This record gives sequence, structure tokens and C-alpha cells, in this order.
Amino acid sequence: MKLKTRLILSYFIAGFFPLLVLGIWSILSLNRINLNNMSDFYKAQLYQVNNNINTLLSSVSQDVENLSSDAPLNFGPFENFTNFLKADEKTFKYNISSRERAIIDKFHAYREAHPYVNSVYMGFVNGSFVRSEPRPRPTKYDPRERIWYTLAAAEPGKIVRTPPYLSLTYDDVNIAVAKSIYENGRLRGVMGIDLTLDRMSNFVHNIRLLKGSYIMLVDADGMILTNPDKSRLFKHISVLNGGVIMEMMSKQDGFLRIPLNNTDSYIFYFTSPELGWKICAVVPVKTAQGQGIQILLVMLAAIILLAVLCAAVSFYLADKLTNPFNRLINDMQGLSEKIKKRVYIERINAPDDEELQRLADAFNEMGRSLSDAYLELDNNLKRITELDRLKSSFVSMVSHELKTPLAIIKNSSSLLLKSPAGSDERQKELLDMIQSSANKFQAIIDDLLDISKIESGIFKVNKVFCDISAAADACVRNASGPAAGKNITIERKYADNIMWQADPYMTDRIISNLLNNAVKFSPENSGITVEIGVLAGGKAGCPEYLESIIFINDEYLKISITDRGPGITDTFKDKIFDKFFQIEDILTRSHQGAGIGLSIAKGLAEAQGGFIWVVSEGKNMGSKFCVLLPKK
Repeated sequence: MKLKTRLILSYFIAGFFPLLVLGIWSILSLNRINLNNMSDFYKAQLYQVNNNINTLLSSVSQDVENLSSDAPLNFGPFENFTNFLKADEKTFKYNISSRERAIIDKFHAYREAHPYVNSVYMGFVNGSFVRSEPRPRPTKYDPRERIWYTLAAAEPGKIVRTPPYLSLTYDDVNIAVAKSIYENGRLRGVMGIDLTLDRMSNFVHNIRLLKGSYIMLVDADGMILTNPDKSRLFKHISVLNGGVIMEMMSKQDGFLRIPLNNTDSYIFYFTSPELGWKICAVVPVKTAQGQGIQILLVMLAAIILLAVLCAAVSFYLADKLTNPFNRLINDMQGLSEKIKKRVYIERINAPDDEELQRLADAFNEMGRSLSDAYLELDNNLKRITELDRLKSSFVSMVSHELKTPLAIIKNSSSLLLKSPAGSDERQKELLDMIQSSANKFQAIIDDLLDISKIESGIFKVNKVFCDISAAADACVRNASGPAAGKNITIERKYADNIMWQADPYMTDRIISNLLNNAVKFSPENSGITVEIGVLAGGKAGCPEYLESIIFINDEYLKISITDRGPGITDTFKDKIFDKFFQIEDILTRSHQGAGIGLSIAKGLAEAQGGFIWVVSEGKNMGSKFCVLLPKK
């Protein structure tokens, strides 16, 4: 049976079409859910929340009455109790007496037994302040200026409850229940209990709501008292949904459907007769509809049974359908591994399915082609590797074999120049030409030997503290002769006595090669600038591909040599440091050389852990070669 037919039968047997019709019918049914019934349900829940809050506040008021009658609070000295009137957060230390400790322990025991209580405390008339737990930060604090103190002091002997206010030390909203305490007709202080609305909301959240729903308390002025998003506490309710949500502030109870936090939600609300607060239940519309779906599913047990049956049949058919694919995928993976390991590959077969067999045949053909291609690549790589080894051996051999006869030619020509026979002008001219050519020959051989050492990795780096300025001066003097012949000025832009940890020989060769390269390619009557300085990696002006490699805060030695030559286009910037690479055609070029000076400079810079790059605006815009060397 063909794959297409099997898929059609699978979807049909699984009941896709019946379930689709059922889903549409369910959605239409959910839209007809009676919101008034849901509103009545939540109104009853919110009424229960209101009763819980009032019960809680009444219980706390009674506790304040009981605690305030405690003897240590009403009698005895309190002048040496802790106070924060002149507290310095950095130097403040608690010095608690045994009598004060007894009060703290009593307060703390009450707080531990009542999880909705944030703090139990008493502020005395002299500014002393005793609390159930240490303050998070001992900043300056005068309890007599707090709202719970002023309200209670103005109502002698009465239990007072403050409106909600922001805590000084937490991002919470508090309500305080407090009572003033008098001794012999004189105000002794105010004792109070703080209820953090966040903890109070945890208390009222014992009321079971739908998943994703939460209780929100809003005072009579529209200020948010509890909300899962702490950043909205004590903000006006209009921040939730502009002016639309304000509709509930003018009504006693009801519900709204508005978007909150990009989520379509119902807000069921009830106004507390005692507090004047709006007690709200925020329920995502999806959650409310999900509840309706659950009820609907209970009513449609037969449909659920049908769905389970369809799912079982669908699973069985899907398993029958995917097993051949899984086998084919495993065979393909095995074939791929064999191709990578260059071993004999076996043919993949899928005899039970026409389409899968065609796919397997295509993969078999691709595997054979890839295997042949890998074999050819391996052979080519071996040939290239061998050719590269032979080339390196040849360069090394030629360099060593030519070095000895070249030394003989140089020494002989030097001796002839110094002998009386060298006085003949024509003879002397020819000997000068021999010696000049021998010197060029020697330079090329030295470069070839250096590039061989770099490639073979036998160059040993010997970093010491050396005078980079002196080395650069020597290189400038050596290049001054050829530069003067072209009327090229070499400008020195670096300080004296720049000491740096580097390999002296390698650094000298780098500067010399770059400087000679600049003299070679600079036009007559132009100039070359040599800059050397120590700077942070972040200010070295490195190209983008080096920014993730260097350390921006570490110091580096930067050497820059700028010429006014033909410039380098973007096409050749990545190739200019390759050995034997030259931009000019070897037969028509106007500049001599083996094309390995820059490659040697790159190898010597990298051997010291450094980097080299070229900056050029393009053709006929000159070039700036930069080297960056780390300290270690």
C-alpha cells in the first residue's frame, strides 16, 4: 500500500473529521456559558475573602489589645532601649538589655506564630523603638513620625487601623493595627502590628480559584494594594488598562472583561462594606473557558470514550506507519557513518514500501557518489601533502646548498676589491656588481631559511626585556641608504627607551622586513612613517576578526609602518602575507623579491603570540602595516 493511501486511512480512522466537528461545537457551546452564574460564584467567593480579611483584622486588633497590656510595655524604664534617631547605617550596633530582650522575644514569638504578620513593634515617647526582628538596614528612623504612631497617639486607649502605606525597608504595602499606651496618665508609647498586604493576600488566597487566577485588593481611591506584579503595588488601577477598568470603581459589584498584561481576562469584583476596598478576582478568559470545557467533557462521557478509542487506533496505525521510516533512518545513519570512516558501504533496502525503496535507492546512489568523492579527496590530499613536503625539503636543500658557494663568492669578491688588482675602475665596477648581487642572493637565501624554520617550527622564541626604540633606529639606519636613492624620507614617531619583553632577533627582522617592503614599494620623493607605542588592546584599532581574541585591558606593543605606495585592495588583504604571493605578475612586475618578507614578518609575530594586519584605503592610497605584540 502506498504511503499516501496509508496516511489518508490513518487520519480518517483516527476520527479527524468527527473531532473537528466536535471541537467547533464545543467552542460554540463555551461561548454560551452563562457569565451571570460564574459572577454569582465569584461574588460568593469574594464575600468569603472579605469575611476572612475582617476576621483577620479583628483577630489582630484583639491581639494588639492583649499584647499592649503586658507589664514590661506599661511599666519600667525604657530610656536605654534601642533607638535609631541618630543611627549611622555603617557603624550602628545593637546593644540590647535583658529587659528589652524579653519584649523582643515576646513580639518575635507572636510573629512566628502568625505568618501573615510582618512585624510587631513599639515606639516609645523618647524615640526608642523595639521590634520583633532587627531592621533590614539600621538607617535613621523616628517612630514618632510614622502614621501608626500619630494616629494611635491621637486616639488614647483606642485600637486604630492605618490606611495602607508603603514600607520603608521592603517593597511591600502595610496596614498597621496600633494602640497607644499610657502610664499614670502620660503617653508611654504606641504598640503596633504590621500586616503586609502581600502576606495578607497569601492568607486570603486560601480561597480556591481557577488555575491562573488571583485575588487583587484595591482601596477606595483606586490604589492597588495586592498584585502578583510587585512593581504595580500602590499604583493607580488605571495603569492596568487605562480608563476602561475604572468602570468598576463606580459600582458595588459585577464583572468586566478587559485585556490585562496582553491576556484577555475577567475581573469579578465586590466592595467591602467595612473597608471600602474593591476585592477582585482576576481570571484569564482561557482559564474560565477551560473550566467550561471540563464541565462539558463530563457531560459528554461518550464522546471522550470515542476520542480515546480513536487515539488508540491512531497510535497503532502511526506505529505501523513510522516503523519502516525508523528502520530506513537507522540504515541511513549507519551508511553515513561508514562513508565518514571510509569503509565499504552496503545497499539500503525497504522491500515493504515502494516509495521508501525509491528514497533508499536515491540515498544509495548518493552514498556511492560521496564515497567516491571522499576517496578522490583523500588521494588528492595525500598528493598535495607530499608535494608540500617535497617543496619544503627542496627549499631547505637549495638554501643550504647555495649558502656555501655564495659565501665563497662574497668573500672572494671582497678580497679582490681590497687587493691592488682591484684598482682598475672597470674591474672594481664588476666586482661591486658581483658583491651587490651576492648580497641580494644572500638575503633571499636567509629569507628562505627563515621561512623553512618557521614552517618546521624549529624557531625558538627567546623573550627578554629589550630596547625596541634602539632596534627600530638600527633598522631605520639600514634602510636609509636605499631610501635616499629614491629621495624617500623616513619619519620617526616613537619615544626613546621603549622597553618591552620580546625576542630581539625576531622583532628586528619584523621591523626590517616591513621597512624594506615600504621602501621598495614607495614612489620617489615620498615618505615613510614608523610609529611605535604601548597601548591597551581596546585602543589598538584591530580589525574585527581580532577583537574577540585580544584582551582589551591588557597592554600591547604596537608597531606601525605607513607608506605612500600603490595600496592594497580588499581582494588581496588576506593573501598579502602568504609566502611567495605577489600582487604584480612575475614576468611584468617592476619590483624584485621572492615575496616572502611579509610572510616571515607574520610568522615571527605569531611565534611571539602577536598579530599582524594591513590597513589600506585601496589602490594608490598607500598602506599601513601594523604589528601587535603581547607583553608575555
